[in-house]
Order: sequence, then C-alpha cells, then structure tokens
Amino acid sequence: MKIARHQIFEKKEKYFVILLVLAVAAVIVTFVGGISRWTVEGNVVRRVNDESQFLAKQQAELINKVIEEQFDKVSTISGMMEKGLSFYDEKDRKILQAFVEKNNIRTLGYIDKKGNAIDYRGKVIGDVSDRTYFKNVITGKSRFVCQYLETTEFGDIPRIIFSTVFYENGNIKGVVFYSKDTDLLRENLFQQSMFDDMECSVVVERDGDIIVKNERAEEKHPTADNINDICENSNKLMQHFKSVQSGSILWGDDKEKVFSYASIEQNDWYLICLVDTDVARHEYAPNLIAIRRSITLLATAFLFGIFCFGVLVILRFRNSSKVTMEYKMQYERVLGLLQKMKCMLLEYDIKTGKILTNHSFDAMFGEGLRDDFFERIPEHKARHPEFDYDGLIRELNHAIEYKVTTSFDSIYCADKFSYKMLSIVMMPLIEKGQVTNVFGSIRETSAEHLQMKEKIDMFSQIPGGTYRYYLSEPVHLEYAGKKLCKMIGYTVEEFYENVGRYYSRIIVKEDRKKYRRFIQEAASSPGVRGCRYRIQCKNGEILPVLDTMESIQNDSGIMYGYSVVLDISEYVKRQNIVRQELKQLEQNLEMMRVQNSTSQMQPHFLYNALSSIREVILIDPQYASNLICDFTVYLRACIKTMQNGEQISIRQEMDNIKAYVNIEKMRMGNRLNVTYDLTSEEFQVVPLSIQPLVENAIRHGIYRKGRKGGTVSIRTETLEKYNLITIKDDGVGFDYQKVRDEVERGERDSIGLDNVIFRLKKQLHANIVIKSEIGVGTEIAVSVPRERKKE
Repeated sequence: MKIARHQIFEKKEKYFVILLVLAVAAVIVTFVGGISRWTVEGNVVRRVNDESQFLAKQQAELINKVIEEQFDKVSTISGMMEKGLSFYDEKDRKILQAFVEKNNIRTLGYIDKKGNAIDYRGKVIGDVSDRTYFKNVITGKSRFVCQYLETTEFGDIPRIIFSTVFYENGNIKGVVFYSKDTDLLRENLFQQSMFDDMECSVVVERDGDIIVKNERAEEKHPTADNINDICENSNKLMQHFKSVQSGSILWGDDKEKVFSYASIEQNDWYLICLVDTDVARHEYAPNLIAIRRSITLLATAFLFGIFCFGVLVILRFRNSSKVTMEYKMQYERVLGLLQKMKCMLLEYDIKTGKILTNHSFDAMFGEGLRDDFFERIPEHKARHPEFDYDGLIRELNHAIEYKVTTSFDSIYCADKFSYKMLSIVMMPLIEKGQVTNVFGSIRETSAEHLQMKEKIDMFSQIPGGTYRYYLSEPVHLEYAGKKLCKMIGYTVEEFYENVGRYYSRIIVKEDRKKYRRFIQEAASSPGVRGCRYRIQCKNGEILPVLDTMESIQNDSGIMYGYSVVLDISEYVKRQNIVRQELKQLEQNLEMMRVQNSTSQMQPHFLYNALSSIREVILIDPQYASNLICDFTVYLRACIKTMQNGEQISIRQEMDNIKAYVNIEKMRMGNRLNVTYDLTSEEFQVVPLSIQPLVENAIRHGIYRKGRKGGTVSIRTETLEKYNLITIKDDGVGFDYQKVRDEVERGERDSIGLDNVIFRLKKQLHANIVIKSEIGVGTEIAVSVPRERKKE
C-alpha cells in the first residue's frame, strides 16, 4: 500500500525563489513605466485629434439645432398665411411686427411666384428671383433653404436667410423668408478649456469662404475671409472635407496643426476646429511628469519592500521555535477533542509511517492491526471482507494530497449475528503548509441507519400496490398484490373474478389506448418506464394513479413486467390548485401589462403641441384658445385612461380624435384633410385605442408626403356580429411584412402600435387587419365583437 508523501523545499531555496520573483517584478515595473512614458509622448497628436474632433462635432450639432429652430419659426409664419394672415393687411402687419421683435429678426418678407419681394411693413424690396433662397424653394428642389449672403437687397451687412414655401388651397403661392445676423451662429462657437482657449473654430461654405469665426479665430486671423487665408493649399484640404463627413488631419510641412471638421447637415457648410500641436504638448506635459514621478515612487517602494522582506526573514528564523510550540499545542487540542468524543481513534504519522490507535479501536479491530498496518491489510481483509479497507487507504491519501477533511461509510461484522454501521472521518494536521499527521475517527452509526430504515418503512405506507405482467406472447396479467386489490375496493378473489387476465378492464375507457401503448413499449425492450392513467374502483370512484414498470428478460428470453402502482389523487388535487393559482397570476400579469401600456403618453407630441400653441398665442389669441380647448380634451382622455381605463362610447373616442386632429392641423395646415363617416356611434371601446391609429396614419402616412399632403378617412359601421372601425389614408404606405420582420429582429421599434393592438385584443377581443401598399396608402380595420367573451 502506498501513502502520498510531500517533498519540502529547504528554507534557503524558498527564500531565494521569492527574491528572484521580486527582482523580475522590479524589471517588469521599470520596463512598463518606460513604455508608458514613450506611449504618452508618442500619442499626444492622436489625443489632440480625438479631443478637437469631438469639439467640432459638438459645435456642428449645436448649429444644426439652431437652424432647425429657425425652420420651425418660418414654417409657423407660412402656416399662419395659409389660414389668412396677409402681408398687405395693416392689422396683420402688427402681428408680424410682434413676431419680428420677439425673435430678433432683421427682415421678414414675402416673395410672389415671379420673384417680387416685400417686407412685413409693405416696403418693396425688389426682384430676388436669382437668389438661391427663392429659386430652390419655388421650384420644389428644397422645402427649406438656409443661405448666407455678404450683401442683400435690404442692407450690406452679412446676413443669413431662412425661407420656406407658402401654399394657398394646396397650390404654391410664394415664398416666406426672414433674415438674421451672423451672431446667431457665432454665439454657438466656443473655446475648449482643455486647450487653454487656444483653438480656432470657423464655419465655412463649400468653396472655403468663411461665414463666421469664434473669438480666438477673430483675434489670430482678423482679415481672413477664406480658409486659404488661414492655411496654404486649402483647395486640397476642402477636397478632403468633401469626401468624408467628419474627421481630423495633420496639416503643414511639419504637421504643426491639427484640423478637425464636421459637416453641418442642414446646409452645405463645414465646422472647422484648428489646434496647434505645440499647445497640445504643453497641455499634456503634466502627464509625462506624473509618469516619471510614478516610476521613481515604484522603484523606491520596491527597494523598501526588499528591505522589509529581509527583516521578515530574520524574524521568521527567530520565531521558528514559537511556531513549533504552537503546532504542538494545536496537536494536543485536536487529540483531546477526539478523545472527548469517545470514539475509535487512529493517528497516522507521515514521517515514520506508523499508526497509533486508542483502546476503543483496539477493542474492535484488535491490537495487532497497529503493527505493520499497511503490510497486514490483506490479512485483515480476509477476516473481515465486509469492511472497506481500500476506502480507508483512498481517503487517507486524499486527505494528505488535498489537505482537506474526508469521510466515508462502511460496515463491520463483529460476529455472524450482528453488524455495525461505521462512519470514518480523516482530518489532516498541517504544519508550515505541509501535512504531518492525519487523525482518523471511527463512529458507530447503526442507530442513525435504523432511523433511516424506519423512515423508508413509513414512506412505504403510501397507498399503492403491485402487479406482474407477462410481456411475451400472449401478453396478460399474471399476478396482482393484495394492496392493489384493497386500493380499488376488491378482495383478491373479487379482483380475479372481475378482471381475470385483462388488467385494462379496471382502467377508464379514455385511458386504455394510452395503457396499451405503455405495455407495448415495456414489451419491446428491458428498462424502467412510467405511465399515468385512471382506475375505476369497485364503488365507481375514479382514482388517478402512477404506474412504474420495470421490464426484465430472463435467460429463456421471456419478458416480465414488475409494476408499482401509486395513488396520486392527493397530488393531482394539489396540482390543480397550483394550476388555478398560476392561471390567476397570468391574468393579473396581463392586466398589469394593459395598465402599463395605457400609461405611455407621447411626450414629444405634448412638447411640440405646447411649443406651437405658445407661438400662436401672440399672433392669434382666439385660435390659440381653441387649440388649448382641444389640447385639454386630449389630455383629459390620457389622464382618465391612466387612472381607470374604463370603456367609453365610440362617440367620446371620436371627440378625442377630433381634438387631436385640430392640434395636428395647426402645424400641417391645408395639407391635412380628415373625413368622418360615423354610421354607428353606440358601441363601447377602450379610451385612446383608436386615436393612436389615426395618429399613426397622419405622422407616418400624410406627413411624409411633404407639401402634397393627403386625406385620412375614419368610418364606423355596425355589421351582423361586429362593429367595424376603419382608418384609411392615402399616404406614402409601407411594406407591412418587411416592417414586422425588422421588429422581430430588433432592428426597428414598434412598441406604440404593439401596445394599442395588445389593448384592443385583450380588452375588446377585437381583430385587427393592417393592409398597406407603398405609394398608395394604408388601411387598418378593427372588428369589435358585438357580444363580448366573458373572462
């Protein structure tokens, strides 16, 4: 028998290895520090590129936002003119005057289709038919135009012109425009403190002409009118800009400048940010100094660590005797604890290979076992083959190798008429990381095993029975146990009289086919199989059972099936209770989802509506008052839906829809036309369940047609079994199947429409059919049953 032994390094060898590891660590620290210093110095320009490019994109986004805000304002004037506002009416000129003063506009004007322009005061400006801000809009090339002009028909000061088309009865009537100073853009150009306010930011046109500069650029290049005045060979630079939307490049013979740029999407302009690399090196110099100081600090800490390690080695040698004493005390404590347990003990000393035992051990196994323990194990195995001597050696090796406590169980027969169940535990004793001794305790557990047997006997009292089936041809029942007969209310004689050789006679007719398949599978090959079916008892009671059959084939090739049948009626009852609870939980979860879906208002619609009403208040207070009333109706419906979600009549839902449509018409004017054909208004719907479908038709169908606009038709009618609601538009349309595929792949968001469909199906049991064709329009049909299903 072999027992695991461990080789222990000499103390000097261990300390030498530790010192070697520390020395290698010092070299690695120094090398990494040098690499870090070289990396920071070599990547200064790259960091400048990243920072300045971020600055350029940030400023370009701000300017894009400013231009979008101006487009919204000029669109508001165009919408007001569609409703009757005129540049030729003295009363309307006061409204325009208020709009000009509030928005700090320099010139507000109107241009007819021939190019003749007048301002809001009625003053003739002249012919502007050759201007881009007129031509691109009147020809339909662009819906909005933003143009920079150094000189204009209404002054020599550089201005920025914003223009859009004006419709009358669906036809182009002219162009509305206004101008603002270039300060509008200059206010959004700022210095970045990271470069100590030393970068220059400019907005340039496609040909390189400078529109506006920030303060630093104005100070450094006061006379520069073109990007060529700031850097040489700018034509090549501009070509690079036009090929890429945004980026950053080094410029100059010595690459002393970093140009970062970003396109302004609303116009053919670029935002350029210029930084000198010398300035950046100055800004990042503290990083290099910090790295040098870090390396020095690490080297000092390393030397201090070596010094401390030397001190610890000296203290280690001085305290070795103390450690030995503590080990002996631990040994005595463990031995005393095991002796108090009054169990059989053994101690294995790894150095000597001897086994020491106590009196209890000797009384059971004999004193001879302690002498030449491992050599005499074959002799003892012959006397007591029931005891697991191999397990004893295995667990002893395991405790030594892995330094963990292990255990196993075995049996020992003192004589032919009695046996004892034993539990053996192996506990290693560790000194300086190595196992020196292993203590073993052997405890009799016969009483615990007796208790386990009693529990097994108790479980065997569960209602059930057994039977044996002959699975070879002819297949038939051979034997039925008394417990099985008693479980179904028969005596053994009555069972065989009524059942005979056909067990399936007591099985409920609906389950007999399942039982026949069960027997066929059991007869096909050996193994254990289970089947649930119902038995009809003598008194007519139906009893659910679980049948577990083991198929066994004897040497003659005959197959038998041994079955245990358990009464699972109590289990089935509890399973039904749990199933009902789960069903109720699912219903509660569905109701929570319905309530959650109704609480999702449209924050962007609320914001846009309030913003537009704010603009109209100063221009047309009466119209603004009507819009606020419509907005109140819509908002009240939203709040009521979130509070209780009670159903309302289709007439009330149509009032909510009309309020919403009036708000949308404020922004879209005559481009939006909505018709109503309400032949049935007496049935109930969920609040704000039809309005989102109308909103979807307007925003995704009509609005995307641009200036052409379109019509949304809303129709209700009562059929034999359904109330039908149809929302139809002649908008741009879409590929419905393609959109659903993109939603399933996670490439598109359709939460709003999905929530509406979910509410209609769950609360109204409605059927929703969506048809759409690109370029033709979309039709959504909602069929609400006249007789609702009861939940």
